[in-house]
Amino acid sequence: MLALKEKIRTQVYKIFCCGDKFAFFLIVCAVLLSYINVIDGEFIYDDKNFIVDNKPIKTWLFARPWDFFLKPEVAVWSGIYRPLRTISFAVDYQIFGLNPALYRIENIIWHLANCALVYFLLKRIFINKTASFLSTLIFAVHPVQIEAVTWISSRGDLMFLFFVLICFHIFIKYQAGFSISRIIIWNLLFITALLSKETAISLLPSVFVYDCLFNYKKSETGFAGFIKKRLPFYITAVASAVVYLAVRFSLFENASQKSFWGGSAKTNFLTMLEATVYYFRLIFFPLGFSLDYSTYPITNSFADPFFVLALMFYCCTAGLVIINYRRKNHRFLFFVLFFVFFLLPSWNILPISAIIADRFLYAPMIGFCAISGWSFQKILNFPKLRKISMGGVCFIVSALIILSVYRNNDWRSDFAIWKSCVDVFPGNFKGHINLGASYDAQGKIIESITEYHKLISVAPHHATAYYNLGNLYWGLGLFDKSRNAYLTAIRLNPQYWEAYNNLGSLYVEKQWYDQAEQCFLKVVFNDPNHMKAHFNLASLYINFFKDYDKASYHLNKLIKDDDFKNNPIVRNMLEEIKRQRYIKSLNHNVPEK
Repeated sequence: MLALKEKIRTQVYKIFCCGDKFAFFLIVCAVLLSYINVIDGEFIYDDKNFIVDNKPIKTWLFARPWDFFLKPEVAVWSGIYRPLRTISFAVDYQIFGLNPALYRIENIIWHLANCALVYFLLKRIFINKTASFLSTLIFAVHPVQIEAVTWISSRGDLMFLFFVLICFHIFIKYQAGFSISRIIIWNLLFITALLSKETAISLLPSVFVYDCLFNYKKSETGFAGFIKKRLPFYITAVASAVVYLAVRFSLFENASQKSFWGGSAKTNFLTMLEATVYYFRLIFFPLGFSLDYSTYPITNSFADPFFVLALMFYCCTAGLVIINYRRKNHRFLFFVLFFVFFLLPSWNILPISAIIADRFLYAPMIGFCAISGWSFQKILNFPKLRKISMGGVCFIVSALIILSVYRNNDWRSDFAIWKSCVDVFPGNFKGHINLGASYDAQGKIIESITEYHKLISVAPHHATAYYNLGNLYWGLGLFDKSRNAYLTAIRLNPQYWEAYNNLGSLYVEKQWYDQAEQCFLKVVFNDPNHMKAHFNLASLYINFFKDYDKASYHLNKLIKDDDFKNNPIVRNMLEEIKRQRYIKSLNHNVPEK
């Protein structure tokens, strides 16, 4: 019996020390186990904006492909410039149509490709298969990676890391000397990574730090000579980044997506210091994930208790870095800095629309996983601890796979992902709004109304909740409740033009035509491109006021819009105007008796 147990332990240890092909086979199996239950899920949240309702990806690929690079509005939201991600969606649409399962499978393939690149990169750095395998295995199945892999809209994270890792491999392989052709190839790949997602800018400091930590000690020319030899490479790399940034910022009016979190640079900085510690909570205790963390508390003071705890965490981390620096443990230092560099772009230095997001950890996790795998490998080297450590590794990996499967259940539908969001953060505004919309889409009107009232109880000034209630009450035929909800939404947000437009439509149904006209006119006066209001005014003037000249004005606006120019109702209204004008001309030409 003892001999059998020893034989099993030996076989398990051999797995940890396996060859490249078998190692990657195990990684593929682990990834498939983690993600197989989500492949047949729906398009989730932003997928509908970036793919389902995004007309350019359906028409521009062959007609005007250059516009993916020159017209940022194709990205749907201002401040996002990831043309290669959008082109990948356009290609997918031509091949897959709107089958979300195939889009998800492609994301998983990108993730597997990144796992292979991570494995061989770490093998180059560690010169140890066991450490590389364990690190990559954790990277492959950790639940914090699910948002980046499962959410189709996050493909930019997968794509940019793929090209960044190829750049790293090329740099390490040819670090002794870069020819002009290799510099050109490297920079083309770097630009490709940047066009997939702007976070790729972190490749520059990461490569420089790697060069200094691992190659400078081999140099015999001093630091000045060391840098001089590499100057052409670094000058061209920086130039590529500058050109990219110049193009990116020239396409947008604002460099940032929003103002500072908390209203000032100080609160923004304090909040992000604390939020970074929260990331480590998600890594070490991978439960309580959310699609949206917008209700994460803002830190306003250095005396905030949570900030003090965060400061203690940073002090301990700094102590570990100093210890490893003195021991000349360059690998530890490099992977700590790798984590920091690739997290910094999401640190709201230029404020973005999220304080925290699981997908922001996709690339930084390489640093964390590398240190973890290297630590496990060191423990495995001690024969007395080998049994415990092998069991520990198997338990941790198995737990991560189970937690990934559990989290992937949340990514099967809009309803599931937003239900998980409000379960984790009961006061999350976006969670309640989208969960209410999911209930509405399922025909569960009472549950939808209940969800919006839950939001109003914690956020009484949330205009969208009242607007959505107005829509639901209107559908139920409750005119007074619907009207009051729209008016409350308008009071809370005087520029809520969609609420004005729907209120006008409600008045039309009630035959309050003058009030309806005032609502629609207010909308088009403040937002001349609000085509629904133009449509409603044209319909109102034709069907009720019989003012065909005013109707014609609004119809001329509509026929210039892609969404309305081929609308059969618009065409019928134009024909009606022609008919009425023809009748009028006949009446004018009838001779008097």
